[in-house]
Amino acid sequence: MRFLRPVFFAVSQTPTGQLPSFSRQCFSNRFISSSRVCGARKNHYQVLNVPQHADKRALKAQFYKLSMRYHPDKNPGDEDASAKFIEINEAYSTLNDDFKRQEYDRTMEVLDSKASPFNHNRTGPRRTVRPYESRDHIRPDDWILYRRSQRSSRPIYDFGKHEQEHYGRAAEKREHTRQARLFKTLYFRKLQEAEKMESRMMYVCALVGFGVFFLFQSGLIQLIFLDDDGLDENLADIYRIREAMDRNREKD
Repeated sequence: MRFLRPVFFAVSQTPTGQLPSFSRQCFSNRFISSSRVCGARKNHYQVLNVPQHADKRALKAQFYKLSMRYHPDKNPGDEDASAKFIEINEAYSTLNDDFKRQEYDRTMEVLDSKASPFNHNRTGPRRTVRPYESRDHIRPDDWILYRRSQRSSRPIYDFGKHEQEHYGRAAEKREHTRQARLFKTLYFRKLQEAEKMESRMMYVCALVGFGVFFLFQSGLIQLIFLDDDGLDENLADIYRIREAMDRNREKD
């Protein structure tokens, strides 16, 4: 740590108390992922093979296509495919987030302007690269500790988690859509069966009602047009029986 003391002393002597221009340049390069440094690495748009004005739908479609092509399960033992898969995931994670994409585009514009052959005016004041405003105010001591913590706690890429987040959601969505379509089909089928049953019940009720009405009307008509001769004969028999009963009483 002795060799760092002159650096800390030099930084503390700056008028603004911030990192010098060369330190801030190294700091910005430390956090800029997939930047075109000396043309050695493609930017995120080139990795996904999409234009810079592509929307989220195009990004997602291209990410799904490339991730399926370079997935480690489909390319076992291929280190280039694994590296390409991680690069694709890194590009999609940055461009799919609006805030990260704006910061990334701003950083790319600054780097493009710095790399332009028309931007070599050494007489004027140099412009400090500030791609991430919130990280420029880190003190030198905190910056050293931050780099150490980042090196020690760098997570290992989890392919299973990535597949579950991106492909598991799509599978759940397809299953939900299938279940909804099946429920809708069963619902309309039961509704049609209920309508058919209702029409049959109405038909049966109409037949029963018509039969009862017909029987009632037939009996009433028969009572109205009953034969008068038969009624008179019945009354005569009743009178004869009564006269016979009266005679028997008188004899006693």
